[in-house]
Amino acid sequence: MTTIELLAAVWAAATALGLGLLIRRARYSAAPSPLLQPGVGQTSSSGSSPNEAALLLGESRELDVEHEFSAVIGALHELAAANIVELQTVLQPGIKIWSDLDALREVLIQTLTDAIHRAAGGGVLLSAHWDGGCIQTTITDDAAPGDPMRLRASLQRVEECISLQGGTLEISCSALHGNVLTFRLPGVGEPPRAASDDAPTEEPQVREISRHRVVRSAP
Repeated sequence: MTTIELLAAVWAAATALGLGLLIRRARYSAAPSPLLQPGVGQTSSSGSSPNEAALLLGESRELDVEHEFSAVIGALHELAAANIVELQTVLQPGIKIWSDLDALREVLIQTLTDAIHRAAGGGVLLSAHWDGGCIQTTITDDAAPGDPMRLRASLQRVEECISLQGGTLEISCSALHGNVLTFRLPGVGEPPRAASDDAPTEEPQVREISRHRVVRSAP
């Protein structure tokens, strides 16, 4: 093979290789990204849920229960008024909770918002007290009792927020007690004591909300 023929063969091979790379790049650019395909990196429109966003918790810290809970109640005041809901709060004074602030607010806002919509024309009670090293928070509405399984499914993100912080969520629904959501998160310090060790222990306070149903809560 002469030098000219050898150069011609090399040129032809290089040209073919270059065309092949261009074709591959064109096909790659035209193909959809795997991250944009349903089921890969995101949820398709069918079967989507309000919990598809990744849950990222910040750093937990000591939070004053009365301050944080009151702020949420204030933010939901107009919603309660629009639904003609009597929204009551019974909080044990001086208790502190160990939680991520954003996660705690998300839990309170979602559970209370759902309760307000369920109990339109009725009442919702938010209570919190120290219980065995934890802060036990109870949200009670006097709407018709729902299905606990469906209610838990709708609160999947709430339960995730709670469990990631070492807490638990309990749900009960009955004609006698209404819909009751109880979640426990770690408390901070020790339970508030009475003014005197000799002082008698106070009985749980009784609060009556709409439809003549009595709910017991801690002092």
